[in-house]
Amino acid sequence: MPTIALEGTGAKITFAATGLTADLITLTLADRAKDAIGTSHLGSLLTLGNRGGKLVDPGQVVVEFDHVPSAPALLRRPPEQVTISYPLQPGDSSPAKLVFTAFATAVGGGELTPGGRLTRQVTLALTSDLAFQPAGPPITNASVSPVLESVTNNGNGTWTALWGWYNRNTVPVTIPIGVNNRFSPVPQARGQPVVFLPGRHYGQFSTVITATLVWALKGPDGQGRTATAGVTYIKN
Repeated sequence: MPTIALEGTGAKITFAATGLTADLITLTLADRAKDAIGTSHLGSLLTLGNRGGKLVDPGQVVVEFDHVPSAPALLRRPPEQVTISYPLQPGDSSPAKLVFTAFATAVGGGELTPGGRLTRQVTLALTSDLAFQPAGPPITNASVSPVLESVTNNGNGTWTALWGWYNRNTVPVTIPIGVNNRFSPVPQARGQPVVFLPGRHYGQFSTVITATLVWALKGPDGQGRTATAGVTYIKN
């Protein structure tokens, strides 16, 4: 697991929902993909059901940052967007960023760096890919695609479909429930988000089905895309 030393570079880490921002000291990247996994942060069983292939665990990262005594607890919180931002360079309109969603699985603290800084080390389990946003204008007119992750036979005449998405923009995209963000057959709203964070996000919500269910999304590029969960077949 390579560790990137960032102390003194001006890099910062921000936890969006927690409201914590701190100077980043080190960033350790684990393997980007692992073997098939048994459970998710949703607590739902991720068996493969009727779909072939493996479910992918996007892995984890370990971050070390300046200790903030007043910061809220990071453990036992749902996944949230985490942004690592780098200093603005001359000529750039915006800084480069690394953006992902994750939840804390371990927190350590009280370490002193060689420079005498008190730090906190947090292990974060990823629920999305790492999305690098280069310096410069954001991408705002790309696609947002629904993704069917898996279908599990519940053994009682119902199936559980697990869904995610891929937002190819470098900013969050809001798509209200309706013609551009709907399930069919009705009801159109079945727990899907209306704000889609950038990047590929895995296993974000589930639906229980007894027949074919289609999720349709239309992103800023104006192109509609669908993902279909069926009880005997899968089509993306």
